[in-house]
Amino acid sequence: MDKLLRAYIKTLYKTIEEPFVNIRIDKNTPELDRYLKVRNFESWAFITAANPMSKDCDQAFNEKKNRELEDQLRKNKIEYIKAQGIPEDEDWEVEDSFLVFGISLDVVTSLARLFNQKAIVFGKAGGKAELIMIQY
Repeated sequence: MDKLLRAYIKTLYKTIEEPFVNIRIDKNTPELDRYLKVRNFESWAFITAANPMSKDCDQAFNEKKNRELEDQLRKNKIEYIKAQGIPEDEDWEVEDSFLVFGISLDVVTSLARLFNQKAIVFGKAGGKAELIMIQY
């Protein structure tokens, strides 16, 4: 397994606003499922615009790209909360991100391509978190 893929899999995907959840690849997240049920959402995704193509960028650039992503989410009326990808590997920095609700896999992969991301995390109510590698 390559280093980048291993880093994605070992990352903790964590919300920093309510509902507070910790998401891990290939694991269920019961507290997220409860939130989805209450809010009547079928799916969710974890996305960032930071570090396009998984290349380290400076903080100001990453903040600008995430503001652009947040603008896209608002424009498309996609509900979200702020989150962070917290890597286990010390070679990677924490990435500010978004946990989005009720989004289809097609829409979130389109957003990921727009912001040159290599991967997103996607899940459906009652299912496990899936690492989705973005095809270009």
